[in-house]
Amino acid sequence: MALKNKYKITCKENTVKEYSLIKNQIDRADNEGLELDKLYIYPILKAKPKDLDDDEDRIIYQSRIQDTINPEGVRAIMQALYDTAFPSLREIRIWKVDCRNEGARMVAKFLSKNKTVSLCDMMGNAITQLGCEFFGKMLAPSIKPIWDASKLQYKNNYLKTLKLDHNPIGAGGLAELARGLCSNGTLTVNYIL
Repeated sequence: MALKNKYKITCKENTVKEYSLIKNQIDRADNEGLELDKLYIYPILKAKPKDLDDDEDRIIYQSRIQDTINPEGVRAIMQALYDTAFPSLREIRIWKVDCRNEGARMVAKFLSKNKTVSLCDMMGNAITQLGCEFFGKMLAPSIKPIWDASKLQYKNNYLKTLKLDHNPIGAGGLAELARGLCSNGTLTVNYIL
């Protein structure tokens, strides 16, 4: 219930509407008395017409998005998760919603605090080198104090898989991820052009 209320508040703060897919996932978990352990965010297509005959009709149909989310919408749900220190989430899959670097920043911010998510899949979101910098910093350890290696603390060593397929991260983005990965032995990164 706390997540549902916080999500409503962060949507108002970010001046975005509540994304129906997220709202339905939270409501279903609340109604069934379950913990939300997987968060899926993707574009919802309108109902498929029955009279699709040729390829041109199929292309037109596929371009009709019924409900989608923008970077501010991703910020709203991730801020709600961050603020409630949501304990049961195990997977985050944000597919093809064009959340860009701002969305990546908020996901990385949430993951830097989270100790339960083991898979984060950000396929096709126009994430560039800057977004990879956010993920790299989230993965890198911080040393306190710097002279004592026994005090090495990872911002996130619970994440096992980070997927960034179909994002234009380029060589610079790979370098940013490598900075975080070189000292974090728990994670595998998947990247397909």
